[in-house]
Order: sequence, then C-alpha cells, then structure tokens
Amino acid sequence: MNDTWQEKLTLQTSLMAGNTKTCNQCGVSVPAAMVRCRDCGHRFDSPAGQNTGSQTSGTRTSGVYRAAAENRRNQPEQTALSLEDMLSVAEDAETDSSSVFNIARTLKTDGKLRPESKPQSPHNPVESNQNSSQDSKIDVSPVQEPQSISEIYQSPFAQTDNPQNFKQPQATKPSELKNRPSQNSSVVLNQNDTDASPLESPSGLRRTREKRRKDATSNFPLTLAAIKKAIKQSPPEIPELAGEDVSTKSNTKTGKAQKKIVKAARQTLESNYDEHGRVAINKMCDALEDLSAAGGAEAIQILIDYLGDKRPILRETAARSLGETRDQSAFEMLIKQLIHESVDMRAAVSSGLGAMGDRRAIGPLVCLADEDPQMSIRAADALVKIGEPAVPLLIEFAEERNPNHALTAIMALGRLEDGRALEVLSNQTSNASATIRAHAIEALGRLGESKGIRYLVRGLSDKDLGVRLQSATALKRLGDKRAEDALISALNDPDEEVREQVIIALATCGKDAAVLALIPLLESTQNNILVAASETLGKLGDERAVPKLCELLNRQDIADDRTFRLKILDSLRRLKNPAALPALVKNLHDPQPEIRERVIDALGPIGDETVVVELEAMLKEDRSEAVRAACAKALGEIGDAESVEALEEALSDTVQVRIKAAISLGQIGNPSAMLSLTAMLRDQLPEIRYHASQALAEIGDKRSIRPIEVLAVDSDPMVVRGAFKALQKLGDERKEKEILKAAKKRGKKSTTVKSSSVKMSDFVSLAVLKDLLWPEEIERRAMILGTVGTVFAVMVGVLIYTLFPKQEKFIPRAFPLSVSFNQTGDKLVAGRSLGALEIWKIGDKSPSATDSIDLGPLNGVGYVADDNIWIAFSNKIVRYDGSKSIPVAEQPAKFVRLELSKDRQKAAIFDQNQTVYVYDTSTNQPVGSLSFKGYEQIEFSASGKLFAAAANEEVKLFDLKATELGSVKVRGTIHSIGLSPDDSVLIINHGEKGMLSVFNTTDQTLVQEFKPAEPLIAGDIEIVSDLEVFLFGVKTSTEKGIFQWAIGSEEVKNIKDSPTSLPNAFDSVNNRMAYVSEDIQEIYLFDMKSGQKSTVDIVR
Repeated sequence: MNDTWQEKLTLQTSLMAGNTKTCNQCGVSVPAAMVRCRDCGHRFDSPAGQNTGSQTSGTRTSGVYRAAAENRRNQPEQTALSLEDMLSVAEDAETDSSSVFNIARTLKTDGKLRPESKPQSPHNPVESNQNSSQDSKIDVSPVQEPQSISEIYQSPFAQTDNPQNFKQPQATKPSELKNRPSQNSSVVLNQNDTDASPLESPSGLRRTREKRRKDATSNFPLTLAAIKKAIKQSPPEIPELAGEDVSTKSNTKTGKAQKKIVKAARQTLESNYDEHGRVAINKMCDALEDLSAAGGAEAIQILIDYLGDKRPILRETAARSLGETRDQSAFEMLIKQLIHESVDMRAAVSSGLGAMGDRRAIGPLVCLADEDPQMSIRAADALVKIGEPAVPLLIEFAEERNPNHALTAIMALGRLEDGRALEVLSNQTSNASATIRAHAIEALGRLGESKGIRYLVRGLSDKDLGVRLQSATALKRLGDKRAEDALISALNDPDEEVREQVIIALATCGKDAAVLALIPLLESTQNNILVAASETLGKLGDERAVPKLCELLNRQDIADDRTFRLKILDSLRRLKNPAALPALVKNLHDPQPEIRERVIDALGPIGDETVVVELEAMLKEDRSEAVRAACAKALGEIGDAESVEALEEALSDTVQVRIKAAISLGQIGNPSAMLSLTAMLRDQLPEIRYHASQALAEIGDKRSIRPIEVLAVDSDPMVVRGAFKALQKLGDERKEKEILKAAKKRGKKSTTVKSSSVKMSDFVSLAVLKDLLWPEEIERRAMILGTVGTVFAVMVGVLIYTLFPKQEKFIPRAFPLSVSFNQTGDKLVAGRSLGALEIWKIGDKSPSATDSIDLGPLNGVGYVADDNIWIAFSNKIVRYDGSKSIPVAEQPAKFVRLELSKDRQKAAIFDQNQTVYVYDTSTNQPVGSLSFKGYEQIEFSASGKLFAAAANEEVKLFDLKATELGSVKVRGTIHSIGLSPDDSVLIINHGEKGMLSVFNTTDQTLVQEFKPAEPLIAGDIEIVSDLEVFLFGVKTSTEKGIFQWAIGSEEVKNIKDSPTSLPNAFDSVNNRMAYVSEDIQEIYLFDMKSGQKSTVDIVR
C-alpha cells in the first residue's frame, strides 16, 4: 500500500521542483524520481557505494523507497500539496491515459499560493491520508437542492432541445485561486479542463502536459449529480448477509489472523509491484481479494490506493474487493469511481457497490444505466445484490416518467421477487413503451403472485410480439389453471413463436380443454408446433393423446426427424399407457441408439411382462452402452423375478450398466440376488459399492447387515453414508459407534450374507441336509457321487504325493497360449493353458525358469524385464518378479491378450468386451481405460501413446485418455491396420483388392494409395522402420505367407517359405516373429531376414 502512494508522491514533488536526470541507455531526460526510463524501460539504480535513505549496506530496497529517498536528499525542505492533489498529478505524469475524475482542485491557503502544510511523511501514509481527506470535500454549491426524485436525477440536457447549447461550468484556473477566500479544499467533479491553463507548481515552475485527457465526468451528468447526493446522505444500516455472524457484520477477521493476512498481502503487493507478467499480476489480485476477507482500516486503505492503479485488472479487483468488505467508510471513494472512463472499471465498481449493500448507491446505479446502455445489465445485477433494502426506492424509480430509470428498476424488481412491487409492476403493463411492458410482465411472472394473472392474460393480446411472448412465458412460470381459456384462444396467434410458447405454457396451466385443443395441432406442418404439442400432451398426462402420438411415431415422413421422435417417446413415457405398447415394440430395434434407449425407457413404466424376453436379449447383445443400461433399468421397473439371472450377468458389464442392474435387482427384491450383490460390496469403484448396499437394503434381508457394516469405514464418504442409510433401512438399531467398532474389527473380510442375529437352523435343517446329500432326482445323485469320487481321488493323490515325493518338481504345462519377447529380443516368455509360465533364452534347449501362476490359462504375457513380467489370466492382472506373482488389478470381464509398448513402459490389456486397460509397468498404476465395443480392429502403437480402432470403413485415433485425435475413411472393408514406431504413419489394408493406404496421423492426410496387381488381404501389419513394412497371413492365388513392402514402392515381395500364421509376438529389433502352431501346439520362431524357421522345444 505504501509503495503506491509514496511513488506517486515523490514523482509529483520532483516534477514540480524541476529535477531531472538523463538515461544512460537512450539519453532521454526524465524526472529525477522516475524509477524506469519512459522510452527504453531502463531501470535507474543508486550509484555504487552510495546508501539511499535508510537502505542498509548490501541490501537493496524497492524502487518506490529508493525514489523517495533520493528525492528527500535532493530537496530536504520541499513542501507538499495535499495527498489527493499529489496523487492526481503523479498519475498524470506516469501515464498518458485519462483517469477516473478530471478534477480541478484548490488549495487550503491563507491568500498565498504556496501551502503552509508540512512535507508529507512517506512513513505515515494513513495519517497523511486522513488529514487530507478532512481538508477535502465535494463542492455542491452550484447544485440546487432538488425536491423530488425526478428532479434529483433529471438530465440537464432535458431542459433544452439542443444538447450542444448546454454549457458546462468553467474550470477554476490556478490564477483565480489567489482571489478566492481561504476555505477548505473543494472538489468540483463535473468540470472540463480542456481550456484550463497548465498546472502551476508551488515552486513557481509551470509544467505543460503533453496530452490532455478526456473528462469522463462530462459524459455522465446524471450519475454525477446522483453521486453528490449519495455522498451527502447519512450512511444507512447495512443488513446482515444470510448466514453471517452477528459479531462480524463487515465480514472481517480480527486479531492476529487479520494482521497476518494484511502483512502477507502487503508483502505480495510490494514484491510484485514492478512485475508485469501474468503470474505476478495474478498473485497481486489474490492478495487484494485476501484483503477483502481480512477487512480493517489498513486493508481498506490498501484497496483504496489500488483504485487508481494503471493496470486495469488490479484496479478492477480492488474495486470489487473494496465492496466485498461491506465497510461503509469506503463508500465515498468507491462511488467516485462509478464514472470511470473504462467500462470494465465501471462494471467492477457496480459489482463492488452491490456487494457492499449500501442503498445510497441505488440512485447512481440507476442513472448510470440511463446514461450508459452497456451498463444496464451490470447496474441491475448490483441493485439485486443490494437486496430487500433497495425495493422501496426502486418502486419510486419504476413509477417515474423517465423510461430508462423505470426499465432498470423493473428489471431489478423482477429479479428481487418482492411482493411489494406487485402494484407498480401491474401498472407498468399498460406503459406506452413495449419494452417496459414486456419487462413488467416478465417481472410479474417472477413474483408468482396470482393477483397479477389478469395482466399477464391481457398481455397475450398485446400488439407487440415481445409482450405476447413474455406473457406466455410468465404464465408458464405462474402455472395458474385460470389462464387456460386465454391460452387456448392465443393458439390462433399469427406468430409461430408465440403459438409455440403458448403451447408450452399449457403444460402447466392446461386441463381437459387444453388436451382437446392440442390434439388437432399434431396435424400441423410446422415442426416447432408439432414438437411443442407432443411434449405438452405428455406432460398433461391425458390418455386421449396416446393414439395420435403412436400414429405420429410410425409416420414415414418423420422417420428421419430424431428430435421430434424423441419428444413423442418422452410423452409416451410420461403417459404410461399400455395402448402404446405395439407402437413402442415396433421401434424397439431402431437403427438409432437414442431412439432405442427412449423406447425402452417408455416400456419400463408400462410394466408389461411380454417384453421381458426381448429386453433381456438386448441387455446381452446390444452394442450401445446406453441401451443396455436402459434395458437393465426397465427390467427393474417391470419387476419380473425371472429377470434376475440376466441382471446378474449384467453385473460384469460396463459401469453404467452394472449400476442400473444393481438398482433393478434391488427393485425386484428377490433374495436369490443377494450373493451377487454382496460380492459387489468389495468392488473397486465406490459407485458400485454404494448402489450394491442400497440394493441389498431394498431386498430387506437382515442377513445383509454384516456385509454392509464393513462399508461404514470405507474410504469414500458417499459409500459410508450409503452404508448407514442401508443399515437403518434394514432395521439395525445399533449406535454409530458400535457399527464403526464392528466394522473396524472385521475389516473387509466379510463376504458372507450371514448375520450373528440369525440362527443356524434358519439355514440348515434335516430336510435340507437330506435333500442336499441324497436327493430324489437320479441325475443329482449321479452328480453328487461323481463329485465325491473326484474329491476322494484328489485326496488319495495328495496323500501319495506327500508320502512319495519326487525329486523333480512337476508343473503341468499343456499347450502355449501367449508369447512375448524381451526388449532386446534375445529372450521370450510363454504362458500356457494350465497356468505355467516359462522363460526362454533364444537358442537354449530348456527354459531358464518355470513357475506355476494359476490353474487356468494365461491368455496374455508381457516381458518387461527379468524381474518384471506382466500376466493376464481370467479377469486378473499380476506381475511376476522372478520368484512370486504380485497382484496388480482385477476387472469385471476376462482378459484375452496383452501388448507392450516398444520401450516396455506401458502395458495394454484387452478383455473380452473389447475394453482396454493401460498400466504403467514401472509403478503398476493405471494410466487409462478405453472401451472399443463395436470396433473390428484395435491397434496399440509401439510408442504406447496411441490407439487406432477400425469399424466399417473408418479408422479413428485415440490417446490414452480416450480423446479422439482424428479419423480417416477408406473404401471397402478394413482387413488390418498398423502404426509406425513413431506414430507418424498409419497403414490400412482394405477393400476387395487389398489396397494399402498410407496416412499421416498428424493431419490425417493421404500419403500413398497402393493398388496391388492381385488381391492382397493381410491379417496383420508391422512397420519396423520409416519405410519397411511386413504383411502377415497373406494368401494370394500364387503365393502365401509373409509379404514385404516399402512405403512409396509399387510392388510387394513374398518371403519364401514364410508361415501363414499371424504373429503372437514380434521382435522389431531382429525382425523375428513368434507364433503358435495350431496343429501340434508348439512355439515357432521365424526370422524375416534369413528366412529360417526354428522351434522352441518346451514339451517334455
């Protein structure tokens, strides 16, 4: 705060004294107090070895204090003007832009030109400012005391037909000051200094300003008069904000906290004052906002000082922050800035005045909106912020003949929604101005008073289009059934937009008569009328509209109108009428997924069980996630117990489908779903855990209490709240502390549906045991005998193995499923169908390591390093460190393959639902997950940064966050795709002739299109360099196997005796592929360079 006014103070003093210095960089003469050169920006520093002011040795003070110290040294006895005069002149010297006020000031003198006041101390700014403010006041002598509000805010231009004949008061010249009697310094706000003489300094030197600034006050005479009137009024009592503490009316902090905030803000402002970067400006803005929260005299003074800052964003932030302090001592300084030359500053000041809540600002804000049309909305916003205290004065303004004043007041009254404005708003609906009538009707609609309905109804027949539109909109908001007849009559309005709004209003105001009037409109040829009528009929809920809506739904001429069909389906969903069932079933398999989704949404509330089988099939097979989620929801609304099995299968679908399935299982309430829902309580996603607990609560079986109570200590607060809600619904009467204690004790181990309060006899009885061990059905007895025999054989085998252990550990292997090379290509890892993992060194006769990971097939392996091998089996992902497997993640669906980036930093695991999970192999943390359901080809780039997915005749590029980066389209079916190692090239094999199209992935432009002589259909593509490409699984009429092609070439070459199998793994370092023979289930290696084939003999 001190830096700002002290720098201006010393600059003013040095300018008046005539002290100058020369810039060493450009040679320009500048005032001695300037910190930087105006022309080149060079910073002036103190001479070497010279101590400036109170600067200590080895420590450099800020530029503001150095300038002040240098000026005091050069002029130890220089006298000073008042603080406000010095700030104004100093601001003029620093910038050529005009200021908020162009004020002709006078001095407090005894008949002499030089003031008798002592030099102003830079170390006591607050005291100096207070002294100056006592000597300065607004001169209101030329202004006559008005007798009414109309006289207060009436423009001077209204008194003459020619505004140019209006003469502004002449500015007081410095030469006239000697003849004026000695009195307190007065400020004449509304004066133009264009013809005034240059300012004369106390030292007698004259300073000529290079550029005259335009006086902003001449543009706002109404606002200026209102500001004068407002400052003379006594400060009113500001009401407390909602939720504000009575002891902190000014929204300030006290004590140490306040001092700490002010000190930190001051340091931030001083350290960044000379900086102009965005970061520094943002820090200063944050500091000014912190000062508004701190409050207090010191914080307010800092904010006042920054009102005149030359940087717009700082002074605007200071204005808003000053208002947010709600301190009325700052009202005068803030209201003066309301006629600032910058519209952004005026907007900020308006916002600050509104936040302050002082009703003295109402008059100036209304006048500003009158004189500056672009400020009308901002002024209305500020008036609304003032709140209830503004209503009486706004009502007076609304009754004025000045249309601009009335309009601003009506806009604010409508948003305040105060019933006291009902009378004046009703009267203004008859105003001669159509704009005022429209806004008055809008405000009446906001009030929600039924007494104003007759004025709204009258507005429906107004000659102005805008008034009729506002009347219909206001009636819709009011929702009064008495307006039905008037709205039905307005359906004949000549304007289509008015008729549309009237139809929409009938949704809230209509009854039986409205339905009969709306049904014929469904024959309209105007699309907007059709959409509005169908939507309104659905909201009215009258079944008489169902046949016509169903007829419209199946009309061929609207088959392509997606918006209209969606509105019809929404209306049928609201009506819930079984008569609509045939029309809905007919559209159940529409090609547009949005239509299918809305059809299913309409079928659910009808509750007809005849569509259950169809919905279950779509739940399993539909490609759209939204449609499957809608199926799950509809099955729950229908409530057929036979749908439980299908819904349980949907619990392994995508997240949204799983959530809807869980909710539906709870709605059906069949206890057979408890086991599946209980398992979901341990899901990784908090949304799944929450909805599973609510579904179990809906079923209402008390055996769910113990599994749900574990969620009371869940890490997600939403899940915790859901757990307590579910326990309460299940009738658990324990206190919160008891539940938390039990949950902490059990942890997350509880997966059973048993409860300690339920007896064992509820689950096991003699009849149950007999039926379980020896049922009456022959088939079940055979199954039990087979199971017992198998268990007995396994126990005998275990006993034999324990008693007669073999010297060599035997690990069952079966056939290989997945292969992966290491980064250098000299080793590979193989995953087998019985869970065995084998690590091989190329050329060896036996594996270097073998371990059993699982009893099931290892569908995907990735060789990152010797101690970091990634494995995907079933629905689990683990990492093998050379001695043991470490769990990484578990997902809903089973995995089918695993791919690594070239640098082995990223692993992409594909599941059977075509969802890809990407992990960082060094941290085991997920990087992203992408769903490619519906895509036929998916390619993971060697860089680990891109995915290419092909569907139909289009290939799309995605990053790891599922953001679509671009797409390309080709002709014909896509057979295979490939990405270059640096992600710059995309190759697509497509069409009946197997064309090869090369695209640039950056801008998706076509680089080359190669048409082979005979069809060339490849099953896989690998790009090993910028030009070399291998095509796998190719079969032509004369050749087959692997083909080699160079980008830019017009011919392909077949590698002799190459296999026709697709590679399970590819080594781009050595151009070697590994594949599994389908006949004898062995792993083969093929070298593309030498054309040699070898076998990895791992069957022993």
